[in-house]
Amino acid sequence: MTTGADDSESDSIAERSIEDLARAIDQASDGSYGFLVGAGVSRPGPAEIPTGGELIDKFQTELHGDLSDGDVNVEDWAAEYEAEHDVDEGESYGFWFSKARPTPGNRREEIEELVDGADPPFGQIILASMMDKGIISHTITPNFDNLLFKASHQYADNRPFLIDHHAKAPQFSLSDDRPAIVKVHGDYLHYTQNTSSETAELDDSVKELFQRTIKDYGLVVVGYSGTDDSLMSVLEHEPISEHGLFWCTRDRSELERRAKEFLESSKNAYLVEIEGSESLFGRLWGDIDRVRLPLPDDILNRARSRSNRVEQQMDEYLGKKSEPSSETADWNEDTVKSIVWRARKLASEDKYEEAISALDKATSEGFESTEIYRTQGSVYLESDRYEDAIDCFDNAIDLDPQNDDAYMGRGVAHNNLREYENSIEDHSEAIKINPGKALAYANRGGNYLMIGDIERAIDDFKQAIQLDYENITLYLNLSEAYIITEKPNKAKRASLKALELSKDTEYTAKSMMLLTIAKMTLGEDTSQEQSRYQEICSKTFTTIWLFDPIESWLSEADLSEEIKEEIREILDQLREHVNTPGSSEESQIE
Repeated sequence: MTTGADDSESDSIAERSIEDLARAIDQASDGSYGFLVGAGVSRPGPAEIPTGGELIDKFQTELHGDLSDGDVNVEDWAAEYEAEHDVDEGESYGFWFSKARPTPGNRREEIEELVDGADPPFGQIILASMMDKGIISHTITPNFDNLLFKASHQYADNRPFLIDHHAKAPQFSLSDDRPAIVKVHGDYLHYTQNTSSETAELDDSVKELFQRTIKDYGLVVVGYSGTDDSLMSVLEHEPISEHGLFWCTRDRSELERRAKEFLESSKNAYLVEIEGSESLFGRLWGDIDRVRLPLPDDILNRARSRSNRVEQQMDEYLGKKSEPSSETADWNEDTVKSIVWRARKLASEDKYEEAISALDKATSEGFESTEIYRTQGSVYLESDRYEDAIDCFDNAIDLDPQNDDAYMGRGVAHNNLREYENSIEDHSEAIKINPGKALAYANRGGNYLMIGDIERAIDDFKQAIQLDYENITLYLNLSEAYIITEKPNKAKRASLKALELSKDTEYTAKSMMLLTIAKMTLGEDTSQEQSRYQEICSKTFTTIWLFDPIESWLSEADLSEEIKEEIREILDQLREHVNTPGSSEESQIE
């Protein structure tokens, strides 16, 4: 939820162009400028880390389902809820985060799930290069991700000093030659701060660094909304250096009130309108001759060299340990790793029989390992040998009754054999062992859907969504379940969310199918949806979908025969693209 100020022709904000900004940085001595980057610079692909506003929307959607009666839409309900709880401007993020994730541990895990494994967008690679060349001395950020440091590590020679913990701040001086990244609220592994009370003030040493930046350095603000009181309170009370402060935004009319007032009242502060952070960094790269990026071929060659070296070393090391000495028959942990690694590599090349043979050799010689049996079961699953897979997972569970992955694997095998009750039992055991596993809830929900226990399916899909918010398949399954339980408004919302998340033809087609059916049951006009759906289905793609649950509902639904026939035609359009009609619902879960 944002509180953007009204656009006004009469405001007194001074403006500068991107060309002006590039010229100011280019003409200044090296290291005269720093950056303040917010969540907006981590939103572009391939990172696609949600912004604070998007997280607010996520938490509101979650809590709306639990706390509201369902008659009021999310936006109106959230506004009323904030008013009831006296949430001040700028406190929405912390308020909703603490409501949805009540403990610091919950919040840390949420952030870790969002940022772990993400790769830096091109703009952050450019910023890392500017720091590497000494053009930019340091970057300050309230973000929890490590994308800028990762970009520096992968694409630059001069790795920056990373201040991701308040204890590190006194070790660094802005006058150092080495560039720095200052994470004002910590890294997600170190004292992550998210709520309003947690982010109200900066640590003294970090605050001093920020104050010096404002007074002594030029500052470029990108992807930052201005709702963080700890940063804004410092900005509002420090004189801006002669190098200036450049606040970059997509649209001045969407400036937060506090940011707008700061720019209006501050001397030597300028507004720069941009198309986005990627566009801005691209322009700086083009306009400042000193910015040099590594050539793509150099990056690829280095990556290939590292990859080949690691694979060669693994082959050499694991090859020596793939079989025990005939004299000692010494099977050990290294042997397990080597056998599993070889089998998985063979399976990834579709050499299933060779993979199974390697695993069989180990078990036939009397060596038992949970990991070997579980890997063997997974290979059998991939090669559609479900009974054999169940036997292997049985052995894995006998050796380690607390192995949730083994229960999950056996559950998937039962599902593929249409033994849904057995699959539900296995996934329930996996959930008891590891209640934080979204896939277990998703798979169990798919089984409940197949046996007609729709309310339990809905509960499982909703629980899975809380654990894996951006899994499109969960929203597709939830939408279908809502259609079957004749809750078309909720089905419509779930399918719209799936459509929002869709990045390819296959999932767009499934999202449009469910959206069209939901709107048909509501009696709404679907001409636009049907036109788009037909256009999508005219393209070449393959997908997986089980039609039994929705067709069973359709046969009993209180709809006119005309509407039923239209829905059958909608289903048939997707059916033409189904690759394996008998595939399990689990196969749809990503």
